[in-house]
Amino acid sequence: MPSYAYDAFISYRSVDRPWAERLSADLRARQITPFLDLDNLRAGPRWEPQLFEALQESRHLVALWSSAAQGSWVEPEVSRFAQIVDPRGLSGPSASRQIFVVALEGDNPALRAYQWITDLKEANAYEAGVAQVDPGVWRRVVDRIEQGIRGVEDSIPVPMLIVTTTRDRLGSIDSTVQPASGPSLDDLLMSLGIGTKDDLLRYYDDARSGWRPFGSQVDIQGVLEGLKHEINRELGEMLMDEDSTADPIRFRWDYLGDEFWIGQEDAVEQQTAKLTRGPAVLVIDPISFYDELVRDRFINWIYPRAFRNRDAFVLVLTPFSLPASIVELRAAIRQMAREVAERFYRPPVFDPRYARSSAQIGDGTDLKGWLMMALAPHVTEWRRPRQSAVVWTRTDSPYQ
Repeated sequence: MPSYAYDAFISYRSVDRPWAERLSADLRARQITPFLDLDNLRAGPRWEPQLFEALQESRHLVALWSSAAQGSWVEPEVSRFAQIVDPRGLSGPSASRQIFVVALEGDNPALRAYQWITDLKEANAYEAGVAQVDPGVWRRVVDRIEQGIRGVEDSIPVPMLIVTTTRDRLGSIDSTVQPASGPSLDDLLMSLGIGTKDDLLRYYDDARSGWRPFGSQVDIQGVLEGLKHEINRELGEMLMDEDSTADPIRFRWDYLGDEFWIGQEDAVEQQTAKLTRGPAVLVIDPISFYDELVRDRFINWIYPRAFRNRDAFVLVLTPFSLPASIVELRAAIRQMAREVAERFYRPPVFDPRYARSSAQIGDGTDLKGWLMMALAPHVTEWRRPRQSAVVWTRTDSPYQ
């Protein structure tokens, strides 16, 4: 496969620069190298030749489209890139060099032949500005771009089950009733200092992926995706330290979806099977056991199946944030006793003597350490040559 200086050329109108800057920063955080004009252009030489050179040296192109982009350099850059990829104009972009159009708002019939990512437009996010965009919507956009750039075959799927409930289901629970074992929900929340059930509901969403542990403003999927990128980067650095010729290995979460919770028995069986062999992670919200559906799935499916998989890793997350004193103490320990503390926060994951464990996790910092211990021993088994990309296509897009 040819080598490129950039994974993606970001094309945009200057008025949309805040969107381009955020996209560039998030792609870099995922170890994807973008070209963004004012970040990459050299002072002195004329900028037009530099842009054309960057188009040549970019594997893919991402165009941010808004009505403001009409008549700007966006259309010529897309056309120039298409000519570079397919000089004779016979087949268009290939699986190895794609054009992605991120629709901010507006439309452009001339670009409909390319792959459109319409989440931002559908969410009406443009007018409020990039700072106000829903984190879940933005994450989906960046995920789609990353998947198109890397291809799903370029990462190893790790089944992930988020064991929690939804806002509607939690809201329908009689919080004064004491279950067969344990306190009532009201009594538990009072002892935890969380308040009432209404106070608790703000940490839940219509989707289970929207649950926010640790009293955080970030939902669980956002937490897990952020940790995925951090762990991929750190494992890559560790592998390079061991063997500079090692092929890069990345993993991705293979989330078990609604079929596990609301599907028929055969669908639940199919989903549960993913947790019974090979590395798998279960993230558990302890409050959710007040939900009868969660108890049923756990008792009848999760416990008798997934807990017998010696490679499965179970993490119970706290529903509240850690006290400031604990966070400050941890920071001080890491600074003053780094040799000791780093074994907990960045464990020696390739040391076979280091036991795999599970624990109640207080926040994302602790969670990353436990996940690294669970996943890293399997990294050497996953080493393999990189495969060609499989391009993501939105089949229900009106622009196909």
